[in-house]
This record gives sequence, C-alpha cells and structure tokens, in this order.
Amino acid sequence: SYEPERVVVQTDDIEPSMLVLTDQWFAGWEAAVDGRRAPVLKANHTFRAVELPGGPHTVEFRFRPSWLPLGLGITVATLLGTAAFLLIATFRKRRS
Repeated sequence: SYEPERVVVQTDDIEPSMLVLTDQWFAGWEAAVDGRRAPVLKANHTFRAVELPGGPHTVEFRFRPSWLPLGLGITVATLLGTAAFLLIATFRKRRS
C-alpha cells in the first residue's frame, strides 16, 4: 500500500537484498521489517532504502518527523496565550 506518510511492501527474495523506494529520502522516515525497527538508508544520494535478509518480509515505512511534536507544542502554547490575552483584554474592558 502507498500513502503519503506510510508505505507497506511485501518482499520475497532468496538472497539478502536492498529494498529501494524511488521516493526522496528525508529525515523523519522510519522503517520496520517484520515489525522490528530497521535503519532507513540513503540509496544513490536521493532515495530511501532498507536492507533485508533473504526470505519473505513485510516492510513498513512511516513518516514521523522529529520536529512535529515541537511544532504542535508551539502551536498549542500560542493558541492558549492568545486566548488568555483576549480574555484578560475583555475582562479589563468591561471593568473600565
């Protein structure tokens, strides 16, 4: 299956091999081979790849950028700060 943030591939090679996806390598991609984490490698300076032992395997790539939780935290803090500012401004305006 192929989705923007998740790719699942079934393989069955007799010999150890390298699965190469011709999508661009980007920090934040994680891979699992048969449910166990595996390093995502750069292939040809551009593509993402994972090493596989021989035999049938299920390979799952997921995009989970490390900066996402930080960005979410900053967004929530900004929204809370804005809401607090508006509440305080409204309360002061009514008291005047």
